[in-house]
Amino acid sequence: MDTGPRSPTLVFPADFAWGVATSSHQVEGGNSNNQWAAWEQRGRIKSRDRVAFACDWWRNAEQDFDLAKSLGVNALRLSVEWSRIEPHEGQWDESALARYRQMLKALHERGIRPFVTLHHFTNPAWFAAAGGWTDRRSVARFAKYAAFIAERFSGQVRFWVTINEPTVYTKHAYVIGDWPPCIRGAYLKSAVALVNLYRAHRAAYEALHRARSDAVVGFAHSAPYVVACNPRRALDRFAARMRDFVLNESQFVLLRLIVTLRGRPLRK
Repeated sequence: MDTGPRSPTLVFPADFAWGVATSSHQVEGGNSNNQWAAWEQRGRIKSRDRVAFACDWWRNAEQDFDLAKSLGVNALRLSVEWSRIEPHEGQWDESALARYRQMLKALHERGIRPFVTLHHFTNPAWFAAAGGWTDRRSVARFAKYAAFIAERFSGQVRFWVTINEPTVYTKHAYVIGDWPPCIRGAYLKSAVALVNLYRAHRAAYEALHRARSDAVVGFAHSAPYVVACNPRRALDRFAARMRDFVLNESQFVLLRLIVTLRGRPLRK
């Protein structure tokens, strides 16, 4: 019996990455040395247990790797926590590096490709105290960290995410003000931080490629799908078009300019 037209069969490449993702501070636990931990300890979230425990990934990540393998996953995105690796400016924690090295080794042993994020919303406490991403020295500090990570882990990692969702970070930190440093309506600070994040991306991109020529490097962009409330109204279509440009297209225009033009980080 004819059941009508069938949907086309989707065929994925043999090396297609089927993956899951985490971020360090959300899962690791036991870290109180970044700006989010300080914010949580002041009671700005309902539970403070995340600072101490989260889901204790720092000690038990391999259990999740086993679960990922059982699901048929062949890729896993994790982040390395800058505040663990460089707890004080210029001081590197070898025990933290060794633990991340264990995690990467465990992923490879299970046939899972690691995708590593260098910055997933959290800043070391010392970096935040110096002004965070609005400080003119922020790009140089991140570039030093990225070069250090590239040197240590490029043999185990080919796929990298430099910065996770820079527009989301700057919006919540400096415009909405519900993420640390909890500054509301500071559009200029938000713009400065965003430009410095993109400059940091460029610096990290170069460092990762110096360490490994076949590295695949990008940043994670939160790309909202914007449509007009009423497509029949010209003003609605115009508003949607402008919002899409600001949130999506303009970011890549800005990044292309930064990649093309070398210059110092913006000042406050």
